[in-house]
Amino acid sequence: MSSVKGVIESFRRGLKTQREDQLIIYLPGFAKDAVNDLIGKEVVVRDKYGNTYIGYVKRRHGNGSKVLVEFDKGLPGHVLGGEAEIRM
Repeated sequence: MSSVKGVIESFRRGLKTQREDQLIIYLPGFAKDAVNDLIGKEVVVRDKYGNTYIGYVKRRHGNGSKVLVEFDKGLPGHVLGGEAEIRM
């Protein structure tokens, strides 16, 4: 099974809100035309304590190679800046 590595940039945010169950993930070196093929794929995030969080790519984010990932429950703040794995 192949996978794509990404960097967790931030939670999905608004002017006065923050969604802890949705992450914005940057995919360095990934063609922005191929980002649409990742919609619906499984995403695995592991934190420094060994906890595993599983979510799914919901949609593309912005014009670049970023995706919005939705999880069932909120994630802790220490996952920001970490690595995410998108399973193909």
